[in-house]
Amino acid sequence: MNIVYDKYFSKFLDSDQFKDLIKSIDDVFFYDAIINVKKFDNFKLFEEKLGKKVPEWVIATNHEHEVWVLDPSRWSQKDISTPEQIIAHEIVHIIVNHSFETIPPLWIGEGMAIVFAKQTEAIETFDDVKNPYDETYNDNLYRDSAKVIQAIFDQYGTENAINYMRSLKDFEHDKVYGYTAINDFCKILNQRS
Repeated sequence: MNIVYDKYFSKFLDSDQFKDLIKSIDDVFFYDAIINVKKFDNFKLFEEKLGKKVPEWVIATNHEHEVWVLDPSRWSQKDISTPEQIIAHEIVHIIVNHSFETIPPLWIGEGMAIVFAKQTEAIETFDDVKNPYDETYNDNLYRDSAKVIQAIFDQYGTENAINYMRSLKDFEHDKVYGYTAINDFCKILNQRS
């Protein structure tokens, strides 16, 4: 994987933390493409370029082979992950969207992005885990998705779980990633807490 960015991002993307995150992602996905990281100073321009209304809490997104980042100075105003983690999170979305036969459900993409970007504060505390298929875009979707994905990786091995996912056509009815199987994972996770 080759990541292209301007000097502005050097302080984040030349860091050992970011290099370690990317190495762990690349070691599993073996993604061979160029990913551009672009900065947007203006939220309205960000929305126009994306072609849709964006919630105020969004600070980065992905489009095709690009990570679009709103001015990271906004990030310090929020209690969120590091810039390195946020950019790595978006890179995982790009890889998943371009290397799986079928784009997985939202919760799987978010869960993998959180786990690989090591945004694990979301999964360190065990509250009642709900089936992420039932979640909408909220904090619980991210937390529950990450907990379930981490449990699947722990049970089957990260590479095995991802390789299995790559060729799936119907996630919702699958024996591992289907609604019923995920319900069972949630029950097990809730018994542990």
